[in-house]
Amino acid sequence: MLPEARGRGLGKVLLRALLEEGRSQQHSRAGIMVINGNDIARRTYESIGFKPYQTFHADYFIEQFNLEFPGITRFGLCLN
Repeated sequence: MLPEARGRGLGKVLLRALLEEGRSQQHSRAGIMVINGNDIARRTYESIGFKPYQTFHADYFIEQFNLEFPGITRFGLCLN
């Protein structure tokens, strides 16, 4: 998202519309991954109700893939 568009709630509006579409199609869960350290995204998803359930830290990516990466956290949300 462009810096000048941040803080206007556009991400939440789009995400809520996407989740509503998932509900209308009878999906029971939604999931998303956030790069560790992206606190703005994390707060946005948590404010909508997503809960973290699994984290892969930087050392996982170094050991498994010889890749320097901050890691990811998986979030889930029940749509029922």
